[in-house]
Amino acid sequence: MRRTFTAEEKASVFELWKNGTGFSEIANILGSKPGTIFTMF
Repeated sequence: MRRTFTAEEKASVFELWKNGTGFSEIANILGSKPGTIFTMF
């Protein structure tokens, strides 16, 4: 099943990314896979 993110999670992803956090680390924080985070961009 596909993982969906709430608006708050999406906002967190973009804030973390803007602050220099890598996809792998963001994925670990959200309990997801790095590829899933990458596709959000």
